[in-house]
Amino acid sequence: MVLLSLRIPIGVSLGMTAFTGIFALRGMDAAFALMGSTTFQFIAHWSLTAIPMFILMGAIAFHTGLTRTLFDAGKAWLSFLPGGLAIATNVSSAGFAAASGSSVAMAGAMSRLAVPEMLRAKYDPGLATGVVAASGTLGAFIPPSIPFVLYAVFMEASVGQLLMAVNHRAGKDESRAGPGDQ
Repeated sequence: MVLLSLRIPIGVSLGMTAFTGIFALRGMDAAFALMGSTTFQFIAHWSLTAIPMFILMGAIAFHTGLTRTLFDAGKAWLSFLPGGLAIATNVSSAGFAAASGSSVAMAGAMSRLAVPEMLRAKYDPGLATGVVAASGTLGAFIPPSIPFVLYAVFMEASVGQLLMAVNHRAGKDESRAGPGDQ
């Protein structure tokens, strides 16, 4: 808490505290050995290679015009509804989230496309930015997702099995529905 109150970043504060604790319990050699090996083992984890690939997929989707196409399709399909541009933003955000896996990238891309369109259509600026911010959370929930990968790494689970289990679970729920559940 002292380090945090001195405005030292959280990661550095935690690292310094861990290093000090290991030094006090095991000695200087163990502290340096563990610091080097733990850092390398985490960064060299094979599953983390999925994260740059998701970012690359998002960049390709944005620069090839997929985000614009998704937004234009959402506008065309949903413009007749009240708040059609806001709904189109949510639909196109879900589509882009499925391509990028990143909430931040998705919110950035949609803010460049959807907010100016909504402002031209006389939407309230707070509503326009709020819709983009709220739909930005979809990137964390729709596979492939960077938080899913990080969760799998921290829980020492298989990334592939985690993503398949999410989709498999959705399929199981549908198959359990009886004839009267429709």
